[in-house]
Amino acid sequence: MIHKDYILKNKLAPDISGVFFNQNFMISCLILKFRSLFVTKPKRKLMLSSEDYEMGRRYALCQPHPFIKGKTLWDLCYDKYESINTIDNLNKFIFNEI
Repeated sequence: MIHKDYILKNKLAPDISGVFFNQNFMISCLILKFRSLFVTKPKRKLMLSSEDYEMGRRYALCQPHPFIKGKTLWDLCYDKYESINTIDNLNKFIFNEI
């Protein structure tokens, strides 16, 4: 019987380690696209209210991260200490104020 390390070392079996990441990434992209069908882009600047915060959060969760694959815009804009900073960051990205 051939040992597993021998098979991997000599590449007798195909490497499928990247297949699962690609499938998960594709599924997450499809979920983002599906969610974005039901969420509209804010037409006005977001103010400090719970309705605006929720509207911005829903929109940011449906948009891809501008720099990192597999993350959302919310991961970039969210500040766990101050909601004012979160809303300000969302306004910068939504209305191109960077």
